[in-house]
Amino acid sequence: MKPKPVVFFGCVHVGAKTADMDMAKRYVDFVRKTDGFAILLADNHECAVPRKAHMMFEQDLTPQEQLDYSVELFKPIKRNIKGAVTGNHAWRAYHDAGLEMDKEMMARLGILQHYYRFQGHVELHHGSQKYRVIFAHGNNIGTNVFRNCEKLKSQYPTGDIFAASHAHVLAHTPREIRDFDKKGNPILRRIEFISTGSLLNTPLYAEIAMYEPQPKGFAIAWLHGDEHWVDVDASGKI
Repeated sequence: MKPKPVVFFGCVHVGAKTADMDMAKRYVDFVRKTDGFAILLADNHECAVPRKAHMMFEQDLTPQEQLDYSVELFKPIKRNIKGAVTGNHAWRAYHDAGLEMDKEMMARLGILQHYYRFQGHVELHHGSQKYRVIFAHGNNIGTNVFRNCEKLKSQYPTGDIFAASHAHVLAHTPREIRDFDKKGNPILRRIEFISTGSLLNTPLYAEIAMYEPQPKGFAIAWLHGDEHWVDVDASGKI
């Protein structure tokens, strides 16, 4: 049985001048062609509102146009989307006007039942195996790119895959934790920490702050159906 992919979309930033929408469409097409799963880790929209001052000039779509675009972008794979959360960019609209753009997007796609607001947890099945995926957009990570994954694991210790976004860094690391098998015997169990990337070419704020450039793209987890095993591709190649 072939493994099944899970694409972790994060920081698409629809409406940002430097967002690579051609790459976004390639990921959507990949999910559609492979009939894979998709998890949306927020910042789907740039959502630069008036209080963000000059950042408004770095977007080429209004927030309304960004919402309309994201709905059309994800429509071909709406049945493949198994979870979504919100993040700091969409939260600007909630802060200023009480509108949750990510929630509205999911409602317009007809899959509001898969919207988890801040932290999500889903069980994905492939073949004889089931995988518990825990996810959030995340926040400041400092020097530890997997800090948000660690915070998620502290809340959902039985998860298999922990994924976050926000940092625009593509990275993956496996960890082993102590657990018990069905008979109560102590075992070591492998889990996966995933930081998915973004679709931004170098934005203005990153140039000003002299941030290190990061590769574009998203992480893909491949779920095996015959054995409980996950392969992760964090290359950003699509």
